[in-house]
Amino acid sequence: MIPQIIGVIAGAFVALVSFVVSLAVRTRKPVPATKTDVAKYPILAASTASRMRAAMVLLCAAEGTKCAVDYGVVGSDEVSPGVEVGDTVPGLTPLWLRIAIVCVAVVLAILWILLPSRSTRASDEEGAEDAKDLSIPSTEEFVAARRAEQERAGALSKGVPMSGGEYRCTYETSSWFSRITFNWISPLLTLASKRDLALEDVWAPPQELQAREALEDLEEKYAAEVKAARAAGRDPSLLRALLAFAGWQYYLCLIPKLMNDAGQFVGPLMLRQLVEFASDPSVPASEGYKLTGILVGLLLLATLGENTYFYYAMRVCQRARSAVTQLVYRKAMRLSHAGWKETSRGQLASFVSTDAKLIEDGGFNPFVVLGSLLRIIVCLVLLYDELGYAAFIGAIVLVILVPIQGKMMQMVQKYMKATLKASDARLRAINEALAGIEVIKLYAWEEAMRRQIGDLREKELVFIRKQVMLRAANFAFMGIGPILVSVIT
Repeated sequence: MIPQIIGVIAGAFVALVSFVVSLAVRTRKPVPATKTDVAKYPILAASTASRMRAAMVLLCAAEGTKCAVDYGVVGSDEVSPGVEVGDTVPGLTPLWLRIAIVCVAVVLAILWILLPSRSTRASDEEGAEDAKDLSIPSTEEFVAARRAEQERAGALSKGVPMSGGEYRCTYETSSWFSRITFNWISPLLTLASKRDLALEDVWAPPQELQAREALEDLEEKYAAEVKAARAAGRDPSLLRALLAFAGWQYYLCLIPKLMNDAGQFVGPLMLRQLVEFASDPSVPASEGYKLTGILVGLLLLATLGENTYFYYAMRVCQRARSAVTQLVYRKAMRLSHAGWKETSRGQLASFVSTDAKLIEDGGFNPFVVLGSLLRIIVCLVLLYDELGYAAFIGAIVLVILVPIQGKMMQMVQKYMKATLKASDARLRAINEALAGIEVIKLYAWEEAMRRQIGDLREKELVFIRKQVMLRAANFAFMGIGPILVSVIT
């Protein structure tokens, strides 16, 4: 949450600087022309203010530039030859200077975010001094040092006491504002910045996130799914049970996700409003303050939506992964001897390490797909508003790229399945080697087993490399798509 807040502050700072620059451009008065300009345009030698303003319009027209900033309309009594009634005086602050000021502000904001603070540099220097002593302390010295460090840093509020001597996470008793801003975890982060955390410093997870609760909930939902499947004459579905297990919290994650997606368009739209404000002198300055405030507020809402979506979606997905992992272990404990002949230990390890992780990662996909479709539609509408029918040409280019990326993802899935089979074979060989280690040592088969396991690992790495290359190509096409659309339209 802290990096996102810093990013919002930096964005607000840049927006404020841009607004101040636009005000400076709007209110700055003309200055006399240089001798070179007077020699080139003799009319600039006029001394009256009205003649000077009219001459500046001539200079603007002669140089082929557009008068974008208004200092007052030139009246009919001020018109010189070649000047039209209603022409405006050009801005005397060059465009390159305005761009340079904004770029400097952006660079300063980035440096402020990336460069370490004084306290960080001090802690790094302290760590470097400590690293000079490479002696390994004894267990007693290490325990004594940790206790002294904990006493120096102080204790952490344990939250709400529970039965059994544990302490419940403060999230369960925190206010809604503390939850959406993640202020409830600040005491833990503050203590972690002072010393290494110990096990007794960490709160017990909320009741719904504990492994036992998750397992019992999923077993209940799966039993209901089995009963409904038998009544309907179909096979039970783990996906249906997982959707019922996720509950309403999972579906409510769509609201903050849409807030985050809408926030992606705030910057370009508000920037256009600020440009229109800077180019129209008839708009009062209060309108600029209003636009800047709206920009900061919408960016803050988008940041809160992004973090809220990720937090609650991750809670649900991690809970599902924990429950599925326990189901696999419980099933393994109940397998008969005949069942073990059909199921290898490598498959069980793959279920836990890969399939359960895919369930966790796949929980984000529905929101990503829906959010992407909505963003594409909004982008096409905005492009049509700016470019007209040329926007549809860009959409056609994106549609052409979709089958290419789809084919790449099919190949990625193909190699992923091959990787899983290779991983199962490698894990099976390792388990067999460990089970028969006495025989291997007796007959000196270590080198043969090492070569066999190494060959299986090489086959696995071949498929992994192909996956990585295809994913890289897919990301490259994702980056090339907007560039092609910009070039064609």
